[in-house]
Amino acid sequence: MLSEQQIQYELDYWLESTREQNDARQKRLLDLWGFRGAPSVLEIGTGPYGGCLPQIESGDKVAADPLFLQFEAAGLYVRSLDWVALPICIEAMEKWPEQCDAVLCANTLDHGDSDWSAVDIVARLLKPGGRFYLHVNLRTPEQLNEGHNHVLQYSDLEEAIQKAGLCRIRSEKYDYDPVEYADYETVIGIFEKPYAG
Repeated sequence: MLSEQQIQYELDYWLESTREQNDARQKRLLDLWGFRGAPSVLEIGTGPYGGCLPQIESGDKVAADPLFLQFEAAGLYVRSLDWVALPICIEAMEKWPEQCDAVLCANTLDHGDSDWSAVDIVARLLKPGGRFYLHVNLRTPEQLNEGHNHVLQYSDLEEAIQKAGLCRIRSEKYDYDPVEYADYETVIGIFEKPYAG
């Protein structure tokens, strides 16, 4: 459950950001991932505009963000017939079946109630051969704020990926965020759920 401070932080962020700025950020990220689409895609924490979903070619597209109702009340929410909006957080998907060919997480993994445990949920949501596309800032205690309340370290990410049974396709650690142009160490990576056997 997000605190009132976290909700206000997110609303303030989106009220200061335009749809065009969001689209440009998402295009940079999609280019870094080299991602153009998959048969079924879930994006976690999309914000009011559907995150990367409007820019990809996919069959089933689902946007999950616990703040859709707040975005709508603030006049930010953009409805689309191209993707389904679910007003839930990743923790609420813990018991969902394997159903996704791709799960996208664009700088939102550290917004929830737990830190790296969300990676386990992502792994469960993926079909065998499905891929997890991750963009996350690694924050020190001094860099925490109302919207980012977890200290995330690279070694913790590697451990979470391994524990979840995902295989690294590729990942890169940056000294800055090449998507947001922010001064945070950042990891952008692709991880795959192996086939059984």
